[in-house]
Amino acid sequence: MHVKILLISMTAFLCIPFSRLHADIIITRDDMILNGKIMEKKWKQIIFGNYHGVFTIDKSQIKEMHETRDYKEDLSIFRNKGRRVDESEVKKNYQAGLARVKDRGNEKVDGKSVPRRYTLYITPFYIINGGRLGEVMPHSTGVALMGDIPLKEGIPLKGFPDIRKAGISGLRAEAGYFSSKNNTKSVQGARISSGPLWEFPFTIAGINGIYTISPVLGIGYYTIENGYRRAAAVKWHASCITGPTFVFHNTVVFPQLRFDFIYDGKAPLYGIGLGIGLGYRFPL
Repeated sequence: MHVKILLISMTAFLCIPFSRLHADIIITRDDMILNGKIMEKKWKQIIFGNYHGVFTIDKSQIKEMHETRDYKEDLSIFRNKGRRVDESEVKKNYQAGLARVKDRGNEKVDGKSVPRRYTLYITPFYIINGGRLGEVMPHSTGVALMGDIPLKEGIPLKGFPDIRKAGISGLRAEAGYFSSKNNTKSVQGARISSGPLWEFPFTIAGINGIYTISPVLGIGYYTIENGYRRAAAVKWHASCITGPTFVFHNTVVFPQLRFDFIYDGKAPLYGIGLGIGLGYRFPL
């Protein structure tokens, strides 16, 4: 009972949406028009950047936001609003906003901007099982070695779009051990998986962090015991890992909510649980 209460409480915290707004034009309630780039969304504010600097704007003061692809679309919005503007000024604000967004994804070392780093975690987890097998084996445990690799410019494959246009920030890969057993029945296995990673910066009570969401797909080699019978098989699995990451120098703490599913034609095993990732950031 105490475990279920803890899971419900952690789920409410970990599922708080920290989404990023994508827009290049902001029109405030006093009809001021700003062009540049959204850099970060906070709970009640957004961070906006252009050539003139970085601004914190209360959401309550925003009347309109427009997503654009380049400064020419920004020009069209200005003109549709009856504003006469200098094309070079609009272009400068747009390019400066892009530069500030890119620089915000970097880290500051000795006052210089350097590329983001990849992170390696060790993650123990605990899952409450559901479905038919949940009555037989109510819990699962495991440990995973997890890595987050940031994408700088997307993947330049001919015929495929830049995946950063979908908001994807990087890739997450995981290798680990999974175990669910009760008395003489068990499912145990080693598995690997990977998938896209979305990151959303946030600030709470002055503490900066990044909320991450990552669905992963993989395969595992599982040993299944049921009384006196034992078998081994390769099965595919899917997981979704989400939660806030907090960085302290190069050390990362990642409390996470995990949804897990192992496919089986007769009795799939699935559940929801908690994990805690402790990691370290390495330079690319």
